[in-house]
Amino acid sequence: MSNKEEQLLNLLKHYRHDWLNDIQIVKGYLTLGKIEDAQRHMDRIIFNAQDESRISQIGDAELAYELMTYNWVQKKVKLHYELDLEEEQDLRTVTVKYPTLKEWVQGILKLSQDVCIEEADNNLYLSFDVKSDVLELSLELDGQSNHREARKALQSLENDIGHKDQRMHCEKLESQEWMVTIVLPVDDVRV
Repeated sequence: MSNKEEQLLNLLKHYRHDWLNDIQIVKGYLTLGKIEDAQRHMDRIIFNAQDESRISQIGDAELAYELMTYNWVQKKVKLHYELDLEEEQDLRTVTVKYPTLKEWVQGILKLSQDVCIEEADNNLYLSFDVKSDVLELSLELDGQSNHREARKALQSLENDIGHKDQRMHCEKLESQEWMVTIVLPVDDVRV
């Protein structure tokens, strides 16, 4: 069996495990007569599946794979992601310098692993919002981190991979919460 086939089987194994967990949770709620809780959990499953579908179409298979499998291999920070697109918009029609986007996302993921405290409940929310001429990459961290180290690491990340036409804005950077927006120019958007 090739390495690629082993990776695919491992991916399917994790995916099946997650689906079985979700089905068992819904079944448990239904067994207990908690219909609203079951519906809320099913809505979350649908929302996550829709985001996974969008992420799989971002035009960079490696980045999509990394985002979709991140929580299976990293335990210190749980990743949540969301794509904010207009109904008729397809992210494959957005031309961004994807290696730059990929470098930003990988840098953010590594940074969150480096500065978060291991024993804490750390959640990183990553949002992709496509506008007419920019892609906004917003991140929000709820958890415990060394905020001095986070500030240094964010500045270093911006210096290392940032370009003059990209902007990073820190709205909040504290030990238990940070909110950062990175604005990447879009070469072209076709709707």
